[in-house]
Amino acid sequence: MPLIQRAGCCHSLFKLAGIERQCRNETHLKFMMRNTLIVLVVAGLLGTTLQAVADQQSCPAVNCDCTSLPREAWQDYCYAHELRIKKSCVANNNVPNEYCSLHGPGATPLPLALKAAESPVLSKDIIPEAQQNLVKQFRAMDSEISLLRNKVSSLWFAESINILKKMDETLDQLYQQQIRVSSSWLVYEDEGEARSTWNEFAKSSEPLAEIWREYGDLVWDMYLKEASPQAKQAYRVIAFRVIRLSGKAYEMAATGFGHTGKFKRAAKTWSVAADVAKVVMQHKTESGAPASHVTFYSYQASSRLHRATYYWALEANEDNVLQALAQAQELSGKDDMHQLLIAAEERKDEESVQTVGN
Repeated sequence: MPLIQRAGCCHSLFKLAGIERQCRNETHLKFMMRNTLIVLVVAGLLGTTLQAVADQQSCPAVNCDCTSLPREAWQDYCYAHELRIKKSCVANNNVPNEYCSLHGPGATPLPLALKAAESPVLSKDIIPEAQQNLVKQFRAMDSEISLLRNKVSSLWFAESINILKKMDETLDQLYQQQIRVSSSWLVYEDEGEARSTWNEFAKSSEPLAEIWREYGDLVWDMYLKEASPQAKQAYRVIAFRVIRLSGKAYEMAATGFGHTGKFKRAAKTWSVAADVAKVVMQHKTESGAPASHVTFYSYQASSRLHRATYYWALEANEDNVLQALAQAQELSGKDDMHQLLIAAEERKDEESVQTVGN
């Protein structure tokens, strides 16, 4: 082979042709290109990693509490969705504009009625007094409900709405006070008292939810039958407020049952809360409300069903996990949940096989 065709190798004979410098430059160039390529690859990987970390840490107002989910596939789905809504949040000047989908109990933002806030720890000697105040406030709701019925029957609509606003605020106060009481007991390492207060809270909230659900249906029936446009509009507004109170009280009860380890009852109560949101959604549709209203309550129902799914999973009830997950997907319209549904179906099939012959 002629020497000139072997210029790619630093052969000693090249010195005779005066090509030594060219060979050295070529070798140096290859070395630099290889090192540059390595640097670029490492930098690319590092950049991707840093970007992923930055994305996770961006928009702290979004936290879907994915680590609390009991299954790895659910956590993966949750993290992927959380990352998407964090990016959307950043694009919206760090203001969240989408909700968590499948989520843990500490997630935010959610379209739920209850909003938890940090509460200061109570001194140990005044916790019993705070608990008694909770009991008194729950009992006072009975007279407020009776007053509301009387005002609506007397066609005092403006006063009726004011009473409903006050009751809504009272529910928020009850929830925050309960969080303060239970978290204070935990600080003083008395988990038994904390669970006991949540149990009483749940048992006090559920009857209120049932009363409001029944009364909301009654007022909606008044709306349907009313001929006067003014009275009809008033009944509509009152009915929606009453039904929403029912949903919030069911959320309170379900949260309480969850904190006491009554997972089955928590799941059932979250499912009932979802049914209440569906009723609001249906009534909004029937009464010609804007599509955005219907969409919100669809998301609320879906979110409540996701919470039911969480507790059914803790209860290891695969039939109800599958049912709640499917309903949540239908309401949220998220096609990417098909993978989770398939996994739930396969898990159910596997468990049915394992029970054969036992």
